[in-house]
Amino acid sequence: MDIGTQHWYTPRNTRKKARKTSNYGQRVNIQARPTFSAVPQISCLPHCLTVQKTAISPQLTPAVHVVAGVLFHRERPTAMANILSLTSHVVHGHVGGQASGPAWQAMGHEGWHLPTVLFSNHPGHGGYRGGPVAVGLQNQLLDGLMARDFLAGCGALHTGYLGQAGSVDVALRAMDGIEGL
Repeated sequence: MDIGTQHWYTPRNTRKKARKTSNYGQRVNIQARPTFSAVPQISCLPHCLTVQKTAISPQLTPAVHVVAGVLFHRERPTAMANILSLTSHVVHGHVGGQASGPAWQAMGHEGWHLPTVLFSNHPGHGGYRGGPVAVGLQNQLLDGLMARDFLAGCGALHTGYLGQAGSVDVALRAMDGIEGL
């Protein structure tokens, strides 16, 4: 991709309408940049409580990477990644695993979601119920993946809102179990 190429960044179902509007769907300049390195990347996304950390194997780079609302596009690789995601889960809404999962599937990646918290809705909207998933249960779920050697087929680890300090240890164990990270 050439640096400075212009692309439309709008949802598919509103693309034609957006091209006719003045504010929504404006062309944005996209700057090419690498999306992998030996050190996991950290990108702060506009989520009130979350720092997104993405570690991806060089041979399984994502086709699209969004950082702070700007779309970075790379040529689609032939091999797609299985992505283990340790992040929040909400019953109503599209944050955490509900936001990242469909985006990865649209790019051809497979998302494996290990919830760190379970909430009824996004805490920013108020009136939510639920809380952190017990660290013991998170470890059991990870142990189940490791026992079946599923992590050998995993090409990436994504951590979102962890909710408690013990979830960091689960994420580090997962990172140790994924080859190449």
